[in-house]
Amino acid sequence: MIKGISLQNFMSFDDIDLDLTDKGGRCMNHAFIYGENGSGKTNLIDSLMFLEKSTMTLLNEKNGGDEDETLRKLLSILKEDNPDFKLKSNPRDVGSLASEYRMIGADGNMAMRFSFEIDGHDATYRLEFDDRNVIQSESLDYIISKKKGNLFRITRDEVRLQKNLVSVNYRRELNELLDRYWGKHTFIAILAHESNTKNEEFFSSEISSNIRSFLQYLVSMVVIKKDERCLPLGRNTKLPVGRKPSSEIAELDRIQGVLSKFFSRLYSDIKSVHFLKENINDDTIRYELYFDKRIAGKIRSIPAEAESSGTKRLMSILPFLLMCADGMTVVIDEIDTEVHDLLMSQLMSQCIPDITGQLLATTHNTSLMTYKDAPNIFIISIDRKGFKQIASIQATESPNVKTNVQKRYLEGYYSGVPFVADIGLRDILETSKMKESE
Repeated sequence: MIKGISLQNFMSFDDIDLDLTDKGGRCMNHAFIYGENGSGKTNLIDSLMFLEKSTMTLLNEKNGGDEDETLRKLLSILKEDNPDFKLKSNPRDVGSLASEYRMIGADGNMAMRFSFEIDGHDATYRLEFDDRNVIQSESLDYIISKKKGNLFRITRDEVRLQKNLVSVNYRRELNELLDRYWGKHTFIAILAHESNTKNEEFFSSEISSNIRSFLQYLVSMVVIKKDERCLPLGRNTKLPVGRKPSSEIAELDRIQGVLSKFFSRLYSDIKSVHFLKENINDDTIRYELYFDKRIAGKIRSIPAEAESSGTKRLMSILPFLLMCADGMTVVIDEIDTEVHDLLMSQLMSQCIPDITGQLLATTHNTSLMTYKDAPNIFIISIDRKGFKQIASIQATESPNVKTNVQKRYLEGYYSGVPFVADIGLRDILETSKMKESE
């Protein structure tokens, strides 16, 4: 689970700390992050996205070589019509990635510290880049012989690997990889590439279990941004319409059962969910998802494609709620998008007790503040000079039974709410007309 995040000169944060532990030092299994529009909620999620992407840079570089010439030709064609056209792609070096996330105009180093609880032990991973986005240092503190210690620390001038981190035979090869790749890629990215390309039995025997546990946690962590599509409930099962081999009908039956239980309990008018299947040939079926709803006194089958955007949103985030219940860490940006405030509040109050992993989410839904765990509510505030900080309500006050957290937040007691000056639409309209007449 994520215990904390510290960022310097990262996007809109010059220096900010998020502490996800309670007063007893225990890691929170869920947290909701609030703030006015533009306060940096998504930037906080971006830091975890950065961590995820930085782990994959060497794999991206190795796997993307064959596409370079085709990509260049495509870009040249598109830029003829639009000179400013840019194609987003997976970063293939950590310096390019850092340049995307550095605070605009920042002169100092960009630094990140991520704290975790993995297999019951604390882990701290640090990265730092200079003002030219060149990596300066990387380190990991984690369990060593039952005590927390430094597994590795790498700078431009020095490489320190804990004695038992790798076998004697593999250490020479790993040092050669560091000489060749570190700086353009992180050590974690190098290890992730090795894990992906080496024989599993070999990698397990040559690398300590502690570093493997850390890598496995990073790979299993799921970060979902508001502008990215969520994954389906089943592998290679596109919802609500798609095709599958006839041999995988059992997978559709499983998904059908999950969705039926979920939506029949969430909506009073939905009685069940089913797939309509059609044989395309002996080996392939076409399927389409339907909701069986009570409408005007009769049960009618409605194509899922025709359902509301809120229902589709709930269908897309369900897999990640199940992951939280199964022990995984999931981070969702704007979890409440397109879903009724009270419905999301009721859903979270039902799901949170079943979470064995961790759920972190940004939201504008103040109904979630009525849930009993006020200490798990965090608010990003901005002072008059544009400096930001994030703190939980438990750090601001100790809520008692009579405290109405939602009301106090909306009244501006905890900051993090918008204060709008006189808009003056007539004045703006006059300005618009003046521009048109010039």
